[in-house]
Amino acid sequence: GETTPELTLTLNENLTLTAEFSKEQKTLEVFVSHSHDDVEELIKDSKPPLWKAGHMYMNSSDLELGKFDSFRESNQNTNFGYFYIGVRFRNVNLPKGAKIIKASIVFTAKNNDTSTDPPVQMRIHGEDVGNAAEYNKDELKNLSNRTKTTANVLWNNIPAWSQGDKGAAQTTVDLKDIVQEIASRTDWAANHAMNFIFTPEGDHVNNNERAGGRRALSFDGAKTDEQKRPVLKIVYEK
Repeated sequence: GETTPELTLTLNENLTLTAEFSKEQKTLEVFVSHSHDDVEELIKDSKPPLWKAGHMYMNSSDLELGKFDSFRESNQNTNFGYFYIGVRFRNVNLPKGAKIIKASIVFTAKNNDTSTDPPVQMRIHGEDVGNAAEYNKDELKNLSNRTKTTANVLWNNIPAWSQGDKGAAQTTVDLKDIVQEIASRTDWAANHAMNFIFTPEGDHVNNNERAGGRRALSFDGAKTDEQKRPVLKIVYEK
């Protein structure tokens, strides 16, 4: 989407007329476009030790946002605990030096997740690089070891989700400062890749205690329905 520039005429007290055109605003939407571009990384060793901390899970059907994960097989429970979440967007057609007005990532709810005690909160950083590299499933901590932007935000008290919803409750807080930091780098260029890192926060996470979170459809979970994949939305001026 685009806005039409407007002409503003201002007459000051010295009877000087000033003409100023507003800048054109554009809206950019980029969907996750590859199975290995939305990933989970285990924060602590699983119990029993099936996976080590830093294990990269590349093809899950969902992204566990602040949710304690476990499964039962052969009469044995395996507790994975919490994950870092990485979401990478390819071909972000954002001009170098663009002024970011607002930005967000919108998810689609995979399940009915309603628990709000303890509150679900995720710290969001960008990857501080001009063209984010693909994830490597064979390298431990290939997400958490990446350099983070100085700019970050807390997505706090995430509301309850209902399966299939893709609206305000599934939309992050404003990421404009993060996107601005990346777009202002000297090595950023239009159609480079941009990456975001989500870290769960709270005492329950530090203590590895069970808590409900939010489960979003990943690229693999959405399958061929692009509209259900995570999408980066940016409004900018240039």
